[in-house]
Amino acid sequence: MKQLRQKDDEAGINNLDLTTRRKVSPLLRFILMMSAMFSGLRIKKLNCKLPETNGRPVIFVFTHVGKEDQIVFSHVKKHYTILSGDYESLHNNVEGLICSLNGILFFDMRSKKERAEIESRVESILRSGDNILCSMEAAWNLSPNVPVHELFPGMIRSAIRTNAVIMPIGIERFSRKLFGINAGFSFFDPKTYVGRFGSEREEILEGWTFTEDVIREKTYKNDNAPERVFGYVIKKYTKLELFFIKI
Repeated sequence: MKQLRQKDDEAGINNLDLTTRRKVSPLLRFILMMSAMFSGLRIKKLNCKLPETNGRPVIFVFTHVGKEDQIVFSHVKKHYTILSGDYESLHNNVEGLICSLNGILFFDMRSKKERAEIESRVESILRSGDNILCSMEAAWNLSPNVPVHELFPGMIRSAIRTNAVIMPIGIERFSRKLFGINAGFSFFDPKTYVGRFGSEREEILEGWTFTEDVIREKTYKNDNAPERVFGYVIKKYTKLELFFIKI
């Protein structure tokens, strides 16, 4: 599969210039919307208007609730290159063809080496003037108890190195056919936080023998915290079929 992915990476369709991709983007967006309509999907749009970024590239980060995420996101009218670890599901079908025409970067999420290498590829896209669409959660989030999984930090590093901003996009799945989308009213600029909170943490610990690990050991362990309360549910019910309520 890796050899096939590397061969596809060299194909002409995966190396179109950004101008061409932007020209075909409205057509691809229309196809996705028609696909949603014929599939009976309903999408409730709370907000799809984006704040001004003053020309800075954007990393769109969405909550990952299923394979229809890109269809739902198509209501945000901005071009992007997709970051995906799902080559095995997209390399030989219509959805994969649309993604290739739009622009997509595949990598193996299980490979530590490829997870490190993908950052430079993402940064190349951002410096070219394009945007990135990804899920920092990496895997589908199917638990109602945890709205957002813990996030991988790679896109934060890429945003800092390319002067990009991060735009949170909330996607929710209420039933098998009903989705919602809500774009953030402001973007997240990691540069303004890294320096500020990094120095404050150092000032707090300065002059003491404490380390962060020691502080965590001394912290009160709340048995009512979601990660402790619902931990057994994940182990006990992961093999049961999931059912969606009808709305």
